[in-house]
Amino acid sequence: MDEPEFDTFFRTTMPMLLGYLIKSSWNLEQAKDAATEAMIDAYKQWDTIEHPKAWVYKVAARHLHRIRGRERDHDHADVVQTDPADPDGVAALDLGEEHRRVMAALRSLPPNQRKVFALHYDGWKHTEIADHLGMTEGTVRSHLRHARENLKRRLDADTATRDEE
Repeated sequence: MDEPEFDTFFRTTMPMLLGYLIKSSWNLEQAKDAATEAMIDAYKQWDTIEHPKAWVYKVAARHLHRIRGRERDHDHADVVQTDPADPDGVAALDLGEEHRRVMAALRSLPPNQRKVFALHYDGWKHTEIADHLGMTEGTVRSHLRHARENLKRRLDADTATRDEE
């Protein structure tokens, strides 16, 4: 195991992974849990992973689906309650107002547009996104185009509303 290589991977990838999971509409606590579990799995299997970034993103998504399944099956009486005004825990990240507006607009996108845009924003190439999400490159480009149009429309409407106030 090359621990310095894994350490560098962890330090550069973990913030991007958390950002992607949050942009993909998971709340902060779920994102932290899934990202941590994925990184632990990556550490254990480091020498066998060929494409670590894609691998850890995929494993984190699987952990999130398991978390969501457990929450559905769980008695919600003892589940930690979130702030109704900030159900995704974004305020805890101490982001600027503009960033919060963009995050809210991202959460309003359809799931595939949101995932494609989040990965593109994190610097993934169309081929990497297509492979990761099981889509064609044409579908990725289409989702990205629609996401941009939807985000522009939503942010323009939000700006117009704020200007009227």
